[in-house]
Amino acid sequence: MLKEVRCPGCAEIYKPDDTVILDEVNTMHHPECYDRLFEAKDLDTFEGIVEKYEFFHDLLPEH
Repeated sequence: MLKEVRCPGCAEIYKPDDTVILDEVNTMHHPECYDRLFEAKDLDTFEGIVEKYEFFHDLLPEH
């Protein structure tokens, strides 16, 4: 199970299959919460972003 992370816009905990936008300062947002303050650099599921970017790997479950 992924560690809990909250959206900065709505404060909801991301579910693994939630669609998220990753911005240029590496903050994830739900698309409807994205304030466009920083440029978007990726769009994927929460789990997909966490697996794709090494700096989020500490959110993955330990094996």
